[in-house]
Amino acid sequence: MQFMPGTWRSYGVDGDGDGVKDISNVHDALNGGARYLAANGADRGDIDNALIHYNHSWSYVNKVKSVMNSI
Repeated sequence: MQFMPGTWRSYGVDGDGDGVKDISNVHDALNGGARYLAANGADRGDIDNALIHYNHSWSYVNKVKSVMNSI
């Protein structure tokens, strides 16, 4: 996951329990990303809205959903 600093301040999580919300830590970033996607609709099943908020590109949304459906 990649975050803008302001987005990280709002959604950053200490995902590995070390007491630090580290934007460069994979566990923290994945948990923060999940929190961000959930806040933008993924928790209600609105995957399109969640993804378009993360990356404002419909080709990105379609690619992520294609990969998701292939696994």
